Amino acid sequence: MSDKDNINENLPLMVNGKLDEEEISELKAQNSERPSLQKEADFLVALRKGIQEDQPLPGEVGLARLKRDIQKEQARKTLPGGKKVSPLWKTAAIAVCVLFAAQTIWLAPTAVQIPSADITTLAGNEVSSGPKIKVIFSESITLSQLREALLSVDGTIVDGPSALGILTLALPKNKNSKEVILKLQENEFVIEVSGS
Repeated sequence: MSDKDNINENLPLMVNGKLDEEEISELKAQNSERPSLQKEADFLVALRKGIQEDQPLPGEVGLARLKRDIQKEQARKTLPGGKKVSPLWKTAAIAVCVLFAAQTIWLAPTAVQIPSADITTLAGNEVSSGPKIKVIFSESITLSQLREALLSVDGTIVDGPSALGILTLALPKNKNSKEVILKLQENEFVIEVSGS
């Protein structure tokens, strides 16, 4: 092994304190003869000092900042007498929740009323409590034909059309459902009529 390789290996050992006194004095003598070796030794010493300095880790910096912010927040919430101040938004949120609960308790009984027997249609007419019949019309029926059939029996649609095309008609109290059934069956666009 050459003398130069030996010096390059021993310089880091000298800086880290791993060589005995005799080898250190030998290296220092060689460093004084060659300034480039002295610069290399100075660089290694500075590098070692930089690594050994206690620089906080990124997590420690974040933790310290978090602790400082928590202390500031607690100091801001505390009055001079030691009383804690509640943020305004918390008070407002509690008030809104209380008002919502009171409104629910007050309006809930009226919202869940069972409808009376006097049901009205969307047009505002009362639904007849007379007989009801179920009618199946053909697919080719026009709106005017349907209207004409309903007016001829004085019926009102109360349900339907269902997925099968069934309509439920309500008739006035004074109408006889059998006569209405016969009258509707006379139309060519009526497939089936049944009374209920």
